[in-house]
Amino acid sequence: MFPVERHKKIVEILNREGQIRVSDIQRTFNIGYETAKKDLQELENKGIITRIHGGAILNDTIQDGLQLKTEFESLDCDSNIQNKILSVVRMKGEVKLSDLQVILNIDSNTLMKHSTKLAESGLIAMMVCGTTYYLSVDNISLAPIRNYNLYLNRAYHKTKLCINIDNGHLVYVDYNELTIMIASQIKSNCRFITHSLKCALVLGKLEYEVTLFGGKINNNGEVIFNGFASGYSEKFDDAIIYCEMYVENDGFYTSSQQRAEYLKSVIEYSKRIVCVTDNICLSHKFLVAKHDVISEIIEV
Repeated sequence: MFPVERHKKIVEILNREGQIRVSDIQRTFNIGYETAKKDLQELENKGIITRIHGGAILNDTIQDGLQLKTEFESLDCDSNIQNKILSVVRMKGEVKLSDLQVILNIDSNTLMKHSTKLAESGLIAMMVCGTTYYLSVDNISLAPIRNYNLYLNRAYHKTKLCINIDNGHLVYVDYNELTIMIASQIKSNCRFITHSLKCALVLGKLEYEVTLFGGKINNNGEVIFNGFASGYSEKFDDAIIYCEMYVENDGFYTSSQQRAEYLKSVIEYSKRIVCVTDNICLSHKFLVAKHDVISEIIEV
């Protein structure tokens, strides 16, 4: 039940009984103590009730029913708008707030207010990516957007995030937070390809064209390299890869031999390599590429 619908029924009980207790609200609507208290707080803020110890009574100023009728009409209007929002979100599974505004023909402030109330009530999930708001039936499908926001909030503000990619280029993106973040900042009209399920979801949410390679999925939900070049005939124009360690005038290293071989395949299959590194000191390191093989280095 929507909060506005619950508020209306609470007022109906008050009009009939004269008073209501928090415990009555909990029992009647099967909600928790804090939610019941919040309902009474919101009704008091609207001037409909006065809270007393353990419950509430109707305000004397609306006993004649005139103001109460007006408040009922307001609650009905709120409930109608929220029902429409919820219906569209449930039908689509996920929708941009801007698209929802067009569908429902509601002004942006009203839509934001009611969408926020629905999100606070746990009926929908709401997430912002940059300046774009998304609504979803649950938090699971918005996880890629949440992850993307976490990437941007990490302390990488000194990192050179923007790289130049020509329009129409096919760009491979490695499965790492930094490579995904850098790819998301590319402004040109390029195409992405990746083995990373996380990368594909994040970039897809941002409306880039993304192709996801097949492979084995590990426990973290990442698609692991499996027969790299098989089934794909077009060579990559650019590749954005991650290596943990960079030794100046020597080369780039990673922590496992399997990943080193994987990255070597990517390099062999790409015309231009951009390597991101945060220079972790590795006790066991495996060479990925000599320094002169990499076209551009981004050090964190």
